[in-house]
Amino acid sequence: MRAITGKIVISPKRLVEARQSRGYTRKELSNLTMIPLQTIREIEKGSLRPTKAMLISFSEHLGLPIEFFKKSYRDAQEKSKKKVNLFVCGSFGCRITEI
Repeated sequence: MRAITGKIVISPKRLVEARQSRGYTRKELSNLTMIPLQTIREIEKGSLRPTKAMLISFSEHLGLPIEFFKKSYRDAQEKSKKKVNLFVCGSFGCRITEI
């Protein structure tokens, strides 16, 4: 049998949604999966990628397919929508408008 190694790109938002939809706190998910609480926090913030073994554990304990957690085209589109601040001045004065 081949070892499960490496990291996979997921949508942190999807892990949060899955955990919350099952009514679990981060600590409860940590206890179920045996993944340290700090690790779960960092995965949910997007500052750490889970290993394949972690992803399998999330999938099993949250009852969702692994594909649910993977970053989708929609997630990439949302991230690419950057806001721009525009400095607008007129007879009303000046203001910053986000577009």
